[in-house]
Amino acid sequence: MVNLHDPEKDIGKLVFLKKAVKVILSSSKKSPNGLNEEITFTAKDTGFHLPKYEFFLTRYIKAKFYPDIFLLFQQGERQVVQESSDTGTWRWFPEEEGYYSVEVVVVDEKEKAQTKFPFLIQKRAVDLSLMSSLKSPQDVNHEIVFAANFSGFVTPRFEFRLSRLKWVMQTSLVRTLAKKLKISTAQVYKRFKTSHRNEHGTYRVLEVRVEREAGKMPLIARFGGIPLRWNKWAAINDAPTKPIWSGRSEVVDRLLAQQCELCGATNNIEVHHIRKLADLKRYGQTDPPQWVQKMAARRRKTLVVCQDCHHTIQYGRYDGTKFSK
Repeated sequence: MVNLHDPEKDIGKLVFLKKAVKVILSSSKKSPNGLNEEITFTAKDTGFHLPKYEFFLTRYIKAKFYPDIFLLFQQGERQVVQESSDTGTWRWFPEEEGYYSVEVVVVDEKEKAQTKFPFLIQKRAVDLSLMSSLKSPQDVNHEIVFAANFSGFVTPRFEFRLSRLKWVMQTSLVRTLAKKLKISTAQVYKRFKTSHRNEHGTYRVLEVRVEREAGKMPLIARFGGIPLRWNKWAAINDAPTKPIWSGRSEVVDRLLAQQCELCGATNNIEVHHIRKLADLKRYGQTDPPQWVQKMAARRRKTLVVCQDCHHTIQYGRYDGTKFSK
């Protein structure tokens, strides 16, 4: 209540002001979000004295009628997910896909306000980069396979060290996935932990599976499922399966030819280099020197030349002598 006085007319008025109340609802994660991931909704209010908070959840169906217009129809009843209490936060672990509306009602002895927060829950497409990035489940498993194969040639005392190595690599993998997917390590285990049976037994593993269209096998990346036991019958085969060194490169063959690729001379052979092919563009498109045309046609950054041709190229005096066939 405010007393307003007009000194000119000597009139006073009593004005009753209504208290402004407001409530804002925010979430810890953005919409859309995946299944079984914790989402915290927080209500912030103004103008209330000792407020009570009550949270509701409603599920909707999306219907499309026009190219850019979507309508939402209520599918389920408005459920009370957190009864009236002094706590202005609610934690949600969605287990089904759909369009949802989270509503909070704030009341005190005199005032009441409410607001809604739309949220979309959908299955997260498994990030295929988990299979292709460094230290993916498959890559880490390959390193464990190598260590497990190596353990066949040492005493059983090494089994403890190998188990420790597996634990370190698994912990690193889980923390990497947790950081990549922005979830906790416990949620990584909950999402990817499963059992795998092979010829050695049943193992608890971490597995990423991507289902594909009919007729194609799913893509699977798995960590674990490898026996870490000593194999006293293991045989060593350290013979190389393929040559270590590859053949000569093209530039080596051109150097061994000992012939200038411009004038055909066979003495004092050198190599002219440029940093990148784009540097050839500075010589223009209308009438570039013959050595520029040669390098551009071959798409090579090197040109095998004699010392005289090299000097004339370096100092910009090459007059475009015809190439030898």
